[in-house]
Amino acid sequence: MQPIADIANSLSRSIPSVTKQINELLSKNIVVEKGYAASTGGRKAMQYMINEDLSYTIVSLSIDQFYTAITLSNLKGDIISTLENLPVDLRDPDAANLLLKTIDRFFSTNNIILRQVIGIGISMPGFVNSEKGLNESYNSDSPLYNIKELIEQKFNVPAVIDNDSRCVAWAEKKFGNAQDSSHSLVINLNWGVGLGILINDDIFKGTSGFAGEFSHIPLSDELTLCSCGKRGCLEVEASVSAAIRNIEKDIKNGEYSIYENL
Repeated sequence: MQPIADIANSLSRSIPSVTKQINELLSKNIVVEKGYAASTGGRKAMQYMINEDLSYTIVSLSIDQFYTAITLSNLKGDIISTLENLPVDLRDPDAANLLLKTIDRFFSTNNIILRQVIGIGISMPGFVNSEKGLNESYNSDSPLYNIKELIEQKFNVPAVIDNDSRCVAWAEKKFGNAQDSSHSLVINLNWGVGLGILINDDIFKGTSGFAGEFSHIPLSDELTLCSCGKRGCLEVEASVSAAIRNIEKDIKNGEYSIYENL
């Protein structure tokens, strides 16, 4: 729920322009009024939100280094269908094409009508520039660099993309343990180590736009090569990838493990 002034600010549009568009959406019952915002000293502002009773859906695509999950939900946030642990290795040169095929199968299996999908949200590890819609962890000639645009072109549905740790932090703010806190640090311990920063109830990205990538802070005395191409990063010791690497090393050196036959 947001008042017109906040909507105009987030869209970098003028208040009169947004007011006109809101009135048009109200007349079509796409947007509804949701009561007045708290007073800031003047007249209380009316808040607006999308009509949750409309028969539209949202697709969420959660991508990590080796697996992908896809969820279909309605405008109320209720999950209609979900598939998890879909194997897509981002190191595979054909990873972008595999992602597109995975999404296509999900749509076909669930008989999803594309014109009823209002958007696709994508979370992905790496240096994701959410404003430009690019994953700058990849070279510009890599399909994963511009996976957002590829998805939009393939399915003709608007998409947004952001770093997975920032998405985790925002989810904690909206639905989890950070709901009652205006300032939070949310650690995303996965194949790497990410950090989502919440300041004044909003995601903090820093001057470069990549604040929170402390996975690559040089804190390790190990000379293990990190996924970023450098050595000594925190990720080489504190991550799921590091744990698996250490287990494999110990098994190779004769240590007993219940995982040695897997």
